[in-house]
Amino acid sequence: MKIFVKQKTYITPHLLRITFKGNALAEFPADAQGGYIKLLFESDHRAKPEMRTYTIRHIDHQQQTIEVDFVAHGDQGLASRWAQTCTIGSALEIRGPGPRKLANPQADWYFFIGDLSSLPAINVNLEHLQENAVGYVMIVVDNDSDIHPVNTPKGVVVEWIKTSNNAENRAKTVMDTVAKKNWLNGDCAVWLAGEFTMVKHLKTYFRDHRKIEKQNAYYSSYWKQGLTEPDHKKEKQTVMLSDA
Repeated sequence: MKIFVKQKTYITPHLLRITFKGNALAEFPADAQGGYIKLLFESDHRAKPEMRTYTIRHIDHQQQTIEVDFVAHGDQGLASRWAQTCTIGSALEIRGPGPRKLANPQADWYFFIGDLSSLPAINVNLEHLQENAVGYVMIVVDNDSDIHPVNTPKGVVVEWIKTSNNAENRAKTVMDTVAKKNWLNGDCAVWLAGEFTMVKHLKTYFRDHRKIEKQNAYYSSYWKQGLTEPDHKKEKQTVMLSDA
């Protein structure tokens, strides 16, 4: 099924929100917001379209629209390049949606960690927390210009972490920041997604040092610096899944 670009809005210099419209969106499940979709992009290097995964940031069934946030990083990356250059009326094939990944609502407190690529899913999670929820949100950015307001319950503290554009340095900076946080009482639900190296190191920390149980943990590598999406997917399957 096809969807068409209705509107483009830059949330920050490197976060681009595109509103898509399509008749089939009216049939998406009521809880589709926060779920994942597959978008198909034409490639000059492959005979078949290449598939990329994105989060539904918002859905309006009556208007038959969804909002999808893209990380805009120049002409690097097939999907990012398309998002920045598409025009009103541009079309994409869409598959899905898949289920959303929400933190365990029975947890006593929460720890969300991500970057611009996972921020849409984090925002959906935050919108589903109880008003008395407590915890931390850490969002990694390369530029101060990408820092912007995030709505949370009063007891959930948001911290933006600016790091160098290097996977190992980024992972170390985030790890050091996480380790210094005051560990609250009760069961913690960890929701972690973003760059491969960061996720891999932090997953080990939460699993082995903090003893986070599986029902309170969500870990997902969305991308890996220096790899294309197909190559990242292969490494994610062989490394991340074997390390489950």
